[in-house]
Amino acid sequence: MKRVLLFFVIVLFLIIASCMPQIPARMATHMPKTGLVIDTETGRPMPHVIVIASGWSSQGGVLVGNGGYSTLYRIVTYTDDEGRYEIPSTWLD
Repeated sequence: MKRVLLFFVIVLFLIIASCMPQIPARMATHMPKTGLVIDTETGRPMPHVIVIASGWSSQGGVLVGNGGYSTLYRIVTYTDDEGRYEIPSTWLD
């Protein structure tokens, strides 16, 4: 009986552990982001540039199949006069 219980505890632990690396990545995907767009030739900020942010998730197939990708969000914004941009949080989408 103890071996069966130990077996199920180990299997449960392995299932939970296999999901752990995905949690921080999923959280980072939905956090707000800020940045600065700089011209590589001049080193100066670039105002009024289009910035596109896209988040997606890969979905593996269950037992068989290819799975696929799911788009979580796609946001288009512009840099301000100083070349800075902000992508808002996407938790509520």
